[in-house]
Amino acid sequence: MKTGAWIIIAVGIVLILILVVVIVMFVPLGPEISVSRPTETMASTPIVATPALPATPTLLAPVVARDCGSGTMLIMFLGESQPPRGADAIRLVRVDFDQNRIDGLSLPSELWVATPGLSARGVSVATLNQVYVYGRNQATGDERTRTAAAVSLLANTLQANYSYMPEHYFVIRQAAFAEFVDALNGVDVVLPVAVDGRAEGLGYFPAGAQHLNGAMALNLVRISGPEGWEHFDRQEMVIEAVYSSAMTPQNWDRIPALIDAFYGNVLTDLSVNQILDISCVLHQPGVVVTQQQVGPELVIYSGENMFSRSELRQYILQTVGK
Repeated sequence: MKTGAWIIIAVGIVLILILVVVIVMFVPLGPEISVSRPTETMASTPIVATPALPATPTLLAPVVARDCGSGTMLIMFLGESQPPRGADAIRLVRVDFDQNRIDGLSLPSELWVATPGLSARGVSVATLNQVYVYGRNQATGDERTRTAAAVSLLANTLQANYSYMPEHYFVIRQAAFAEFVDALNGVDVVLPVAVDGRAEGLGYFPAGAQHLNGAMALNLVRISGPEGWEHFDRQEMVIEAVYSSAMTPQNWDRIPALIDAFYGNVLTDLSVNQILDISCVLHQPGVVVTQQQVGPELVIYSGENMFSRSELRQYILQTVGK
């Protein structure tokens, strides 16, 4: 499996924690997701219950409780690469206001899916990443309009394949990632084994503790490992490192630099009030945040191509659906 997943979608969650409220006040809202009702869907297959993948809840420091609203909110976080501007990292997030819980699920961007939204172009299947690229390429207008069109096509594709329709989206471009890490004065990670990316021009990372600047962190999550799932593990490692660094009090005075790093590189349709509601949940006593990923047991390979097992649809709905 190709591993161009360079960015950690949970960076979006970190933004919500400490600075998305500020960013959204200065970044215009993107268009809402355009929902289509496809007439063509994947062939119906029996759904087999899948045991939940391991997830380590993260308990956040308790703050004074307040009313954060009710119900659930489904958000699709995307990491957009450099040209051809694909969605190299995809994370689905469910915010449960009633249970004070936020669950995230990473999807492989190279997962092949049915594409009823592209049938007019003669495309019946494509990877999730390719769907996003198609959406941008077939849209007209400025960058924000084309990005919003790609998001809508990807969202409707998820609905057609997995009966999952995100209600909101949050897109972060690659250009922001290294700057964001640098604005935090770097992040600390502990690698269980050495990661060698010299063949790809991405450097060598020895096993053990090390401090990464923005460029190093970006390279670490871009390296293709011998096992196709290694980049997911490195993503989760950097998620925790960025979260830890962002929540360190001595970094709070860096918020202006963080805003500069993301200004112009973020597109979302979340309103300020919705951001405030999510921030409220994250500061509730006992709030639980889980981060999970689709593993190899939920996909099947045909040659080098990755397809969903029948269990994946149910797993997505159970983990981050309504």
